[in-house]
Amino acid sequence: MKGSLALAVVAIVLAIAAVVLAVLLPGAQGPVGPEGPQGPAGPAGATGPTGPAGPTGPAGPAGPNMIVAMGRVSNTGSIQEALNVDSVTWNSAQEWWEITLDDINYVGSDYVTVVSGVFRTGVSGYANHSSVSGKLLVKMFASNATPIKEGFSFVVFDVDAS
Repeated sequence: MKGSLALAVVAIVLAIAAVVLAVLLPGAQGPVGPEGPQGPAGPAGATGPTGPAGPTGPAGPAGPNMIVAMGRVSNTGSIQEALNVDSVTWNSAQEWWEITLDDINYVGSDYVTVVSGVFRTGVSGYANHSSVSGKLLVKMFASNATPIKEGFSFVVFDVDAS
């Protein structure tokens, strides 16, 4: 019996040693688990002192004064919100507006001109412009290309102005 008791004690000691070794000496590393959520941001640090202001730079050159004339004209020919507009006349024979500008001999190819119709309610169409005898001509058309007497607004730019 002594032999079997000794074997049982040895078996128990070996089992305990195996458990201890398994805890102290782990086997191969398992796969990496998923990343956990990011924690909250920490508090912001103190703002450093403001440095001294730099010297003011030199002023740049003045920009161009490109608008030489502009205005809004009603369908009755009254001039509103105008700059450098001497007169506006309806030429019924040609069915166009003739605009005389202050001290400007208007030639369409010398300027960039934008004309936009100011139509009464229920009227739609478009505007066209040209020049003759130093005057800006504006011709208004209904959407079916029929000339009509309607109001408009315009701006004349001189792109060479400085």
